[in-house]
Amino acid sequence: GPDTAATLMGDAQDELARLQKKLPRELRAVFGDTEADTAATLGTQMQAGALDLLARLDGGED
Repeated sequence: GPDTAATLMGDAQDELARLQKKLPRELRAVFGDTEADTAATLGTQMQAGALDLLARLDGGED
């Protein structure tokens, strides 16, 4: 349900924050000028992927 999705996104954002601290500045610049831009870009991509996965699990269809 929605709670599961929210939990997954929260965990993903925590993981993203931890990974970002390890990313070299050059790599961060690929995603955006600031860490906030990078987080927004990756967050959007991860959210889309998570929603797609949840939809497939929920629908049980290819």
